[in-house]
Amino acid sequence: MALKLCLNTSTIKPQSLTEKIRLAGEAGYDGIELWVNDIYEFVGQGGEVSTVEKMLADYGLIVPCMIALRGWGEASEFEYRFMREEAKRRLELCRRLGSPWLVCSPPVDPCDFGVLTRRYRDLLEIGRQVGGV
Repeated sequence: MALKLCLNTSTIKPQSLTEKIRLAGEAGYDGIELWVNDIYEFVGQGGEVSTVEKMLADYGLIVPCMIALRGWGEASEFEYRFMREEAKRRLELCRRLGSPWLVCSPPVDPCDFGVLTRRYRDLLEIGRQVGGV
């Protein structure tokens, strides 16, 4: 398997989502690591996920990984119920854009290892249910 070069879009963060995709494609990258919040912002400004799909296809870019789900480890049980729904939305977006992975960022502060283990297992199950992740 050949090594594929991918652009982490945080390195060109001030650029718009469409500009990041264009730059990665024109620079000759094989793939691009997209940030979910960039896509949410694009859609919030009237863009469509289908536009992102088309641009990725036009430039021949793969999406090996998407960034990120944060706060899942340190959230209260009440907050975590909402995070599960957000995780599902993000994983569905990953699937749609062809990304097999969503980074679930680790907690910044110490947390209960048992809670982390249970929640991570739960997130993996959500990924399996969504399919392709």
